[in-house]
Amino acid sequence: MLHRKCKTPISYKLFCEKGDEVSKSEIAYGYKLKGHDYLVFDKKEIDSAKPVSSKLIELDKFVNFFQADPHYFERTWLLIPNNSDKPYALLRKLLEKTGMAAIGKVTISTRERVVLIHYYQNAIVATTLRYPDEVREPSHFAELKDLPEAGEE
Repeated sequence: MLHRKCKTPISYKLFCEKGDEVSKSEIAYGYKLKGHDYLVFDKKEIDSAKPVSSKLIELDKFVNFFQADPHYFERTWLLIPNNSDKPYALLRKLLEKTGMAAIGKVTISTRERVVLIHYYQNAIVATTLRYPDEVREPSHFAELKDLPEAGEE
């Protein structure tokens, strides 16, 4: 980035809440506890806690796609072969012909997610799944418990 007027590079300066300028080497990562207390981590500790590469999908088992409850579906991602045309084509054909899908795990934006790998329009897609505690059960809503049956007056 350049300053449009004088064509010089833009730099960023970091300041703490006390107003002191801070160099990047002085920055630590932390988790706020109570009050002004923090649990401090160094970069190595944070890096060691990161999940495995987001470029790999670890498949755990195959399931019937049509038995998957769509209420758990979150977002669908198109998967493109990366130097793996033959395995991709084989998996695509298998998923299409059998109606099966694979359950697996992948890291997206440093968060490990459960995905459903399935066939869609001559491609393979990964649909991220919600965990059961992220889906609201209709039976928990009082407003739905005492509704009259259709046709009742």
